[in-house]
Amino acid sequence: MFLLTGVVIAGTILALRTTSGASSESCSGALALTVEAAPEVSAAVRSAAANYQQTKPNVDGTCVTVRVSTRAAQETTRLLGGGWRDATAGNQPDVWIPDSTAWLDMARLQEPARTLVPQSAPTIATSPVVIAVPRSMARTLRWPSKNPSWDDLRINEGSTTFWHDHNDKYPGKFQVAFASPQTSSASAAAMMSISAVALGKPAGELTVQTFRDDMSAKKVVLDLERRSSAIADSDEALLAWLRQSDADTSGGGLTGHVSAVPMSENMMFDYNNGAGTDGKATPPKEPLVAIYPTDGIAVQNIPFVQVGPDGSPAHKAAVQGFLEMMLSKTGQDAFTGAGLRGEDGSAPKLTTDAGFSPGLRFEPAESVNPAATGSALALFQAVHQRGTTLAVIDTSGTMGGVVADSGGVTRLKVAISAMDSVYGALAEDSEMGLWQFSRVPGSTASYQELVQVGPIREVINGTSRRDLLIQNTDRLQAKDNDGGLYDTALAAFLKLKSVYTAGRPNQVVLLTDGQDDNLSSISLDNLITKLRSEFDPEHPVHLITIAYGGQADAQALQRISAATDAKSYPARDENSISQVILDVLTTH
Repeated sequence: MFLLTGVVIAGTILALRTTSGASSESCSGALALTVEAAPEVSAAVRSAAANYQQTKPNVDGTCVTVRVSTRAAQETTRLLGGGWRDATAGNQPDVWIPDSTAWLDMARLQEPARTLVPQSAPTIATSPVVIAVPRSMARTLRWPSKNPSWDDLRINEGSTTFWHDHNDKYPGKFQVAFASPQTSSASAAAMMSISAVALGKPAGELTVQTFRDDMSAKKVVLDLERRSSAIADSDEALLAWLRQSDADTSGGGLTGHVSAVPMSENMMFDYNNGAGTDGKATPPKEPLVAIYPTDGIAVQNIPFVQVGPDGSPAHKAAVQGFLEMMLSKTGQDAFTGAGLRGEDGSAPKLTTDAGFSPGLRFEPAESVNPAATGSALALFQAVHQRGTTLAVIDTSGTMGGVVADSGGVTRLKVAISAMDSVYGALAEDSEMGLWQFSRVPGSTASYQELVQVGPIREVINGTSRRDLLIQNTDRLQAKDNDGGLYDTALAAFLKLKSVYTAGRPNQVVLLTDGQDDNLSSISLDNLITKLRSEFDPEHPVHLITIAYGGQADAQALQRISAATDAKSYPARDENSISQVILDVLTTH
């Protein structure tokens, strides 16, 4: 018996046929259809393709062969965005199946991709993003009758009192882990949902400027990254970490390592069923359950994306036939069998006993601007990428001036408070050092090293470098003498260049409220010339300056920063210095 699908192309009718019980002689030749799937959906796509292949599909007697390969959606997005010109990437696929339409939208932000992929693509399956919680912990939170929200996760992430307030059985912090939003569409969707709720606006109203200019948005992303207990490189790495944590008897098992994990339903399904564990299905000792956030459920639509030009009529017929199979009961069964929801939301495998809500009904979410997501991801990268920083603080006499509307607090005290908040926000594997600068009486020195550049977590004579930074910053005092700004800027730049750390941003952050006062041995023009000659684009050290207050020589500071391909930040409102330093920390 033949099932016939007619495909009309430029007046030509081609028929894609699938044959049941026919001999291998029912078709001849080979029409290869290459399909590239994201790892999160690869097993389901392979299963559907294998079932499809058994029907011996053909186009007018030419056998159709479907070949499925796996590649991270982020990498495919990059290749498509560049027009698929990377010679090492192999041939571009005929069909791309990422785990979310977000990747298609991100690819189309780059002009070359718009000639390779369509503006939209049909959805073949879906998977909501949930907050996965160890079952015993979820019951403590009164699951399933009570479902926490994204805002609950944001507020309590890293809390040292949360479990004490709920149940002394779980000592330590409320620990949140997730895969990097740069590689995981589920994590990216969670980040956008958390940001939208925290800012009090629909996700569809988030813009590029939100994550570039809004300090509140920057703080949300910064806190999400800094307070997390673990950030895996990918969804696969996250699952591996969870399995290892579950097996760790010395650390209290899974509940000793994590309290909540944003992930897709099908990822949680894979984890609970032990999928991918050395090819064996080894369920964990402590399964996860799905929390559906009460302040909005992000749903990932899994698209069927035809790549490149249509090709020959036969090729187009083969692609169309494969799509129709994906939407048929055979294809949908492959997806729902892998823990995904069908295109209609059906989810026979996502049972209540397994920790899911099979009858979940959700309205289509307001689409998020892909450019806004790109801006949020760039911000996350900026705060996630550990830096090597030398902070240089002006302690000359003018820093003892009182800040207006501060109740008598000096500029230096405001700056000290801001710096202390920065130290608290630094990741454990960041590196930092501290200088102060003002002319030392009886000396030609314009600056003094207080803490050498090194790892924040390093312990020196019983004290961590983070605490040393705080202690030395808190002891800073404004001196009734002037500072050699230009000499200090050059010396700090050369110092950091001499201890350059590869693979991370290297930056001097110099804060001053004044001018050079003609005390430096080098002029401004000669300083600029020297910085340009010493700046190495292959090993860049950026000299970021902050013009603190209205008396700072903003024009000179801009020239100094520009010479090292860096920005200069104005802080004319002296009470806003904390926001400016946060902006420096999250520059992207």
